[in-house]
Amino acid sequence: MVVDPRTGTVVGDIPDTPGVHGIALAPELKKGFTSNGADGSVTVFNLSTLATIATIQTGAQNPDGIVYESRDRARLHF
Repeated sequence: MVVDPRTGTVVGDIPDTPGVHGIALAPELKKGFTSNGADGSVTVFNLSTLATIATIQTGAQNPDGIVYESRDRARLHF
């Protein structure tokens, strides 16, 4: 679920994020990323529509967090 922090209202949903542990936002790319601990994947989604763009299997076991570094656009850490 995506919640507006100002109002507490649910504004959307990003489906199929099993065991999501963290989220990274890349506004300049208009994308967001979740780390999904249950299956070791990353979900890439559109920030405006919340539609899933891709699901990436990482091979990681139970990834626990994710960070996006804006100065190196291709770099994700989880």
